Amino acid sequence: MEYDELVYACAINRIFNYSCDKARLLVSRFPLPGDVFKLNRRELAGIFGENSHFVNDILNPIFLEFGQKDVDWAHTHGVRLYYIGDSDYPGRLRECADAPVVLYFKGNCDLNHKRMISFVGSRRATPYGRKMCSDLVESLAELEEPPIIVSGLAYGIDIQAHQTALRCGLQTVGVMATGLDAIYPAYHRKTAVQMVSQGGLVTDFPIKTPPVPLNFVRRNRIIAGLCDATVLVESRVDGGGVITSKMASSYDREVFALPGRADDELSQGCNILIKESCAEMITGRDSLRSSLGWKNLSKDRHMMAKFLTFESDNAVKRDIVAHLYQGSLATVDDLMEKTGAGRKDIMMNLTELELEGRISSDLLGRFLLVK
Repeated sequence: MEYDELVYACAINRIFNYSCDKARLLVSRFPLPGDVFKLNRRELAGIFGENSHFVNDILNPIFLEFGQKDVDWAHTHGVRLYYIGDSDYPGRLRECADAPVVLYFKGNCDLNHKRMISFVGSRRATPYGRKMCSDLVESLAELEEPPIIVSGLAYGIDIQAHQTALRCGLQTVGVMATGLDAIYPAYHRKTAVQMVSQGGLVTDFPIKTPPVPLNFVRRNRIIAGLCDATVLVESRVDGGGVITSKMASSYDREVFALPGRADDELSQGCNILIKESCAEMITGRDSLRSSLGWKNLSKDRHMMAKFLTFESDNAVKRDIVAHLYQGSLATVDDLMEKTGAGRKDIMMNLTELELEGRISSDLLGRFLLVK
């Protein structure tokens, strides 16, 4: 019996769902996924070995029946199927060696969007973590070309990122550890429904896949692989957010982490990644987009206007503003070197500029122009 190529692809996805690297090597050898099922036992044994269960699974017609059910269900429920050999398969994810052969997607956004960034962290997020997560997403929403916000639809940081994105009008994508036929946790169903019309839901797991612990670890590779960068807001040392961040780093993606108190369990994962130079430290609300080079053109023009209209009889104050206008954060020592003024003079003028609302400082005592 002949099947549509998507049926063969879904069958391969089921057979190799926990061995995506082997699936990719296999499909790369054949022009079409259906070619795999034309191989006989001897040919398959030559690829996998005589005792491999993959040989029996590929020859077992039940997997093609399952594949047909997956395709039928997807078409009935408005779910899009991406095969890794298709041109519209998410390009960033395809670069990862363990990318899935098939993705199930329900939504209206472009998974090849110019900018995509993931937020991950603890399910037991603190008020500090929730606030900073919202602040960072809100800052990204101010960009003229805002990114798609990606996370895992879980409690804590994940849902905070999704809901803030929705509130700010951003598209947001939830990567699920189950099939698309079941929202987990069910408590987030209302948010998930909103996301379908303002982003989407994606998974590599077929329907009727239960939310077992291993699947949450596996879905993290998709959260990391879909994006340009991953932001770790809060996590224990062995938390899932740290795992996702390390995956992102292994994919040569940028990783950022929010520092916290040394005695805070949920900040230890972030602090260690920063210490080990695995993640860049987030120092303020706008530092993330600045580090990524995602500049807000309208605000840049506004800043230029503020700079060009700034007048002062104080040469040191003018020099401070001129240096900060270049866009870099500056310490008191930096400004002393750039202006040639003494520490007392610099401090006095910085105080005046802060009182005038022209500059602000971050947690590390570095100064920047107020946008």
